[in-house]
Amino acid sequence: MNDQDKINQLINSEDENNLALAHGLLLGKGFTELEANNKVYGMSLRLVLRLITTTMFQSSTALIYMTNGVDRLKRFKTSSEAYEGIHFYTPRITCMDGFNISIQIGNANYCSSENGYRKLGLHWKTAEWGMTSEYEPLLNNDAEGPNNTTSTCGRSTIELLEQVIDKHGGINWQATLSSEIMNSLIK
Repeated sequence: MNDQDKINQLINSEDENNLALAHGLLLGKGFTELEANNKVYGMSLRLVLRLITTTMFQSSTALIYMTNGVDRLKRFKTSSEAYEGIHFYTPRITCMDGFNISIQIGNANYCSSENGYRKLGLHWKTAEWGMTSEYEPLLNNDAEGPNNTTSTCGRSTIELLEQVIDKHGGINWQATLSSEIMNSLIK
């Protein structure tokens, strides 16, 4: 295991002592305090997926949908029932260098959590990705189309997807969650 893998393992453990150790290791590797803080305590893909699922699938989740022009309300008894009954999309992730990728964890996507394949969880193990803005060789082995990541999809581990995002400078939150993009999703 190389140093970067060891640091990522410490961060992913979410243990406060391990986070402090990872922070110190990054400082020792020449990271600035701000860079180390962002890497250790900043928002990662893993936390973004957790935020989306915990926000959307609380036990009191209700779905409003339209049938024949009439609004209907569907209440779900459990978070898992809501997850299985709602089709949703997560926003495209845009990286600091402009690279972007769709990463999905819905019940109709190729994904898995600690609770199994296409099952709601807090710790996502794999996610479906697709339609990268440019060819990404790290995803090639998981792509449905050989040597093609721009017009196909695949299923990869969260760790590999985080490596891809890190390779492209991390998540650009301004671009990923811009008002323009959010407005296009709610229209």
